[in-house]
Amino acid sequence: MINWLKILPHDPLIARDGRPFNAGSRMHSMDWLFPSVLAGSLRTLLGLEAGGDFSPAVVRELRDIAVAGPFLARGRGELFFPSPKDLVMRGAPSAGVLALRPRKPLHGGCDLPGGLQPALPPESDNAPPAKQTAATPQFFSHNLMTRWLADAKGVNLKIDGGWEEEVSTLFTTVEKEVRVHAELNAWSGAAEPERLFQTVGLAFAEGFHVAAQAETTNRFAESLGRMNCLHPLGGERRLAHWTTAGGESWTIPSAVLDAVKAEPRRLRMVLATPALFKRGWLPDWLGDSFTGTPPDASIQLRLVGACVDRWIPVSGWSLEPLSETGKPGPKAIRRMTPGGSVYFFEVEGGGDALEFVSQFWLRAVSDEPQDRKDGFGLALWGPWAG
Repeated sequence: MINWLKILPHDPLIARDGRPFNAGSRMHSMDWLFPSVLAGSLRTLLGLEAGGDFSPAVVRELRDIAVAGPFLARGRGELFFPSPKDLVMRGAPSAGVLALRPRKPLHGGCDLPGGLQPALPPESDNAPPAKQTAATPQFFSHNLMTRWLADAKGVNLKIDGGWEEEVSTLFTTVEKEVRVHAELNAWSGAAEPERLFQTVGLAFAEGFHVAAQAETTNRFAESLGRMNCLHPLGGERRLAHWTTAGGESWTIPSAVLDAVKAEPRRLRMVLATPALFKRGWLPDWLGDSFTGTPPDASIQLRLVGACVDRWIPVSGWSLEPLSETGKPGPKAIRRMTPGGSVYFFEVEGGGDALEFVSQFWLRAVSDEPQDRKDGFGLALWGPWAG
């Protein structure tokens, strides 16, 4: 059973990084919540509602719940996705964008592994502009991402009207809010002298919230279907209101299906959430030949090129005994491929591209099954043309 959730924060959410933080220092914030933060919070909520039993058997059931998200959402559930890395803003929104596509360089060579081609702008442009008057926003709306994915050549995306007018409907960026706090004396309740510290939270504009999806067939399905409660999300136990919601924006748009039908031999994969791959940026299911099958699929894909940003570290504290030490402790640091990364594939066979993208829209492509259930590596699909 699939359930969709609306999570409305009561205060700016804390998404702190791993740098030390104590009285007299300032908390540093990441740009968005990791999928594991959402998955851990939701599973804790379900476990508490079921009586607070976190025995090994119950924990296995909780970990078996497939969680997707978190996504920024607006209104009745319109999703926002990380800006794709296969475009460069020309400057003014009305000027459009430069689409990056795999192709051989006009001059010189390339030392990418496995014969991969670099993702370059059109031949009429020697290189992406060195300076942009308008940086790429953090998130694309569902509407704008649909338009971009359905545009195989990437030549039709132009923003009509002024930037300030369009940013509220097509783009958005989550602002960070800084707050100054005082440490309180546990006995008197008074502020301790010279014990100030700062927190940085993700401040949601009016009408925005966090959207998530949870899928399970075990005993927690009923609790997911009638959720309506307050529960912390992120650091510092900041409260949010968790309720069930509609999932219209989670289905693949018809415009993308029509575009794939017109260009079925080339597929573009855009990471909607950060992914965890054993080989860094490269999915392990591609193998040494850069050809393989996504998890649980049958279609055969060959990697041609990619637009990938720098890796992001993720760690945490395990309440379960670690296999290395046999007791709880800090988790090992892992490298995440950031959301918005784009992979260009050619279809080698093994299935129909249209059927594949219909079934695997917003499905996870990370290597490990548990990482996929935690929501790492949710993927959007569309065609591409050189």
